[in-house]
Amino acid sequence: MPDVHFPLEDQRVLVAEDGTWAVSTWRMIGTMTGRADPPGYEPTGKTANVAGSCLYELRDGRIARHTIVYDGLDLMQQLGLMPAMDSLPTKIMAGAQAVTSRLTHALHR
Repeated sequence: MPDVHFPLEDQRVLVAEDGTWAVSTWRMIGTMTGRADPPGYEPTGKTANVAGSCLYELRDGRIARHTIVYDGLDLMQQLGLMPAMDSLPTKIMAGAQAVTSRLTHALHR
């Protein structure tokens, strides 16, 4: 995503009064123009617009731990790497999972 950017107007940072943690919220926008390797997804040319947040644990004024949270499924669907929730491929996968689960439970009884 060579054009990936995080618009400043969508960024917020909150720092705890005691300085032990901080949180930021952001929005990422980018177009998949190159191969994602691994796992080897070919470029789709589609643009994704995803919100996320970061949690920072701070020690002595430095970042000791950084956790990033965003909806990976939403990102993959927007880029065309995963089917939409109401699509036929998703319904087929859900049906296959249901059959597999029933068979597994039946075999373990």
